[in-house]
Amino acid sequence: MKELTALGFFIHFISGDEKVNRPVIENRNYTFHFARGVEKSNIAENILNASPTSTYVAAIGDDIFDFSMLKKANMPYCPSNAHWYIKQYCEIHGGFLKTPGGGGCIKELAQNYSRHENMEALYEKVKDLDGNERF
Repeated sequence: MKELTALGFFIHFISGDEKVNRPVIENRNYTFHFARGVEKSNIAENILNASPTSTYVAAIGDDIFDFSMLKKANMPYCPSNAHWYIKQYCEIHGGFLKTPGGGGCIKELAQNYSRHENMEALYEKVKDLDGNERF
């Protein structure tokens, strides 16, 4: 996630798993949105409305609960172990990642976007972000 942030992405994490995901995301200084019982597309829309300069919106989802959120993004992605319907949607409208969820799919997405960057400068930004994490 630090690499995506260093590339200029604003990271928001939307999940129904508050117990495991919230502490990890908040320790890394990202915004966590709890989505248990809430339509993820509503949360995504609120994020987009608060960020009117967002031209390109990437999202990663793996389950049918993520479908409404993925439809809000103009660059929807899914990991290799996503639900078949999500895979089908992302193959048509966005991208299909080769790695599974929890196995480096965010890293794969970041590397897809960083291929044409000055890696030494990017490394320095990532290193600075790394120093700001709380553990």
